Amino acid sequence: MYKLKYYLYILLFLIFVNFPNKGFSDNHNLKEVIELIQKDLKTLERAVYSENLSSSQQSNDTTGNIDQNSEEVLTRHLLKLSEIEKQFQELTNKFEEINFKIDKLSSRLSKVQADNQLRFQQLEEGKQINNLSENQQLSSLSNENEEKILPGSSQPQDLGSIS
Repeated sequence: MYKLKYYLYILLFLIFVNFPNKGFSDNHNLKEVIELIQKDLKTLERAVYSENLSSSQQSNDTTGNIDQNSEEVLTRHLLKLSEIEKQFQELTNKFEEINFKIDKLSSRLSKVQADNQLRFQQLEEGKQINNLSENQQLSSLSNENEEKILPGSSQPQDLGSIS
């Protein structure tokens, strides 16, 4: 019974997924699709119930034909289900592959950003060091021309008064 519900849910899902958009506007196509769904549902019910009843009863020619038809329908649906499972597996594989690539690109991007930030900091520090060294060279040239004033040898200064 659970198999029947499972197959019905999958059948309805397939029909709604594959149902054309413009079919909603055309009542004739909608009616045909509903009749097809009802027919498939009846054959699935027969297939499930005939398996349960065939063990307790002997089958005659008419039930043999019904069983054969229902088995064919069931086989078609199982083939469709297996195809859908393969498609889901392929989509899942592609999804995982894309997620892996995104994670890999994200880690590369963060490494590149960190590297660029470090390089910019080094460039900025290099300019500051270059500017300081140029200023020190200029100041040392000007200081060489003047007398060097040693610390503590300057004239006393007034630091303020107490009022």
